[in-house]
Amino acid sequence: MSEGDGVAVGDGTAAAALLRAMVRDVPTAVLVTDLEGKVLLANRSARRLIGRPGHVSLVEGVHADDAHRLRAYIAMLAGDATHRSVHLAELQVRWGDVERVVAVDGRRIKGLPGFRGLVFSLQDVSQYVEELQSLRRSAYVDALTGLPNRAAMWNAIQQAFRTRQNGSVLMVDLDDFKGINDRFGHAAGDQVLTTVAGRLRRAVHEIGTVARFGGDEFVILLPAGGEDDARRVMNLVVHEVGRPIPVGLDDLVVGVSVGGAVLGGRHPDDALRRADEALYRAKSSGRGQTCLWSDDDEEWRVRRADVRHELDRLRKALEAERQKARTDVGTGLPNTRRLLEDLRALCDPARPQPVGLVFIDLDHFGAVNKTHGDTAGDDVLRQVADVFRGACRGMDTVYRKGGEEFVVVLPGADHDQAVRVGERFRRRLVENGITHGGLEDMPFVTLSAGVATAELVDDGSVDELMRIAAMRMLTAKQSGRNRVVSEGGAST
Repeated sequence: MSEGDGVAVGDGTAAAALLRAMVRDVPTAVLVTDLEGKVLLANRSARRLIGRPGHVSLVEGVHADDAHRLRAYIAMLAGDATHRSVHLAELQVRWGDVERVVAVDGRRIKGLPGFRGLVFSLQDVSQYVEELQSLRRSAYVDALTGLPNRAAMWNAIQQAFRTRQNGSVLMVDLDDFKGINDRFGHAAGDQVLTTVAGRLRRAVHEIGTVARFGGDEFVILLPAGGEDDARRVMNLVVHEVGRPIPVGLDDLVVGVSVGGAVLGGRHPDDALRRADEALYRAKSSGRGQTCLWSDDDEEWRVRRADVRHELDRLRKALEAERQKARTDVGTGLPNTRRLLEDLRALCDPARPQPVGLVFIDLDHFGAVNKTHGDTAGDDVLRQVADVFRGACRGMDTVYRKGGEEFVVVLPGADHDQAVRVGERFRRRLVENGITHGGLEDMPFVTLSAGVATAELVDDGSVDELMRIAAMRMLTAKQSGRNRVVSEGGAST
């Protein structure tokens, strides 16, 4: 070795001594074997890893499942004329009375006349492999209960389906579990789930697998047995889970419903779907019940689908009626009921936000009805409503309060913004020139408006906001009409 190699050594003897010291003291385990794997030399790290090997075979201490791999690996290196380095995947070994996982890299030694052998470097990767296996296990274990999770159960069901096992799937759901969380807190809920998990595990013992599917729902896979075995386990689950569970100073009684189905169908999830259908039926029967799906239940499932369809239709009809009750028939605008609901929804005692309100009344509108009739008056109101819709900002809503009165609600608007919106409504109405004709000096429909703003915290503040805006609207009428009145005065 020369200075150009990075280390200055005076002669070949010193270089050889340095090389021997490097091999001896390097932290990597290095050993030399003959072409059959018999250990000839080992450095300190290798002796610490495998003990004092003497002249033993490298294969000794390797687990039987991996020993044949190592023998084939040694034979491959011994016959390799290229002297390339080859990695061998991890081996399970027992060296020095310690179980380890070792990674091996080896190659055939070249450049030594008359010597035929192999050199290996060994690395203890036990900790790495253990951590990796732990991570893999955690991906299939529920963190709270320690049971297999949804993914693990799905794999188990797929395996049972592929091997055509004659078993069943049970779906278990706690009755009114939300009430426990609401009354006693989530810590108590977690304690209940953990206790239930233990009882389910004991109920199936060694005949099945229990998994937490999510929330308060569990799934049990019974890989063998018929319907009678499934019913027996279902009844046992109801009994075991139903025993009182100590939570703090209370003993909680948790009901449970169970639905089951035998394995079968064209797809692994057929059994889960059927068990879920049976669970729904059990809950529909009063909860704390069990139900095992059978082929006869297919008709019931179709009927249940029909019931769902009917319920959806009724919900939509109910929502339509709800909207109808909150919509003004004449103009299509939201009505007074919707106005009050929306204003109360804006109330927030914790974080009150400003709300602007424009109270509008059409000027001398009674003369339109009196001169031209109610039908003409209704047509004018529809035209006015269309103008008001077009004048709204994206976040604003205009309501027909009743008769010729309208209200515009402006969430988040301050006083100046509310005044500008009121003025915009007044100008738009004038610009559209909707025929009035009820009075000689009123060719077109105009409005008088009052503007108010407030922070809404309760029903009282809603009523006060409406009162102030209505009073300012009256002031606008008394001041000559076709104007907007706010706290700061009137604009025309």
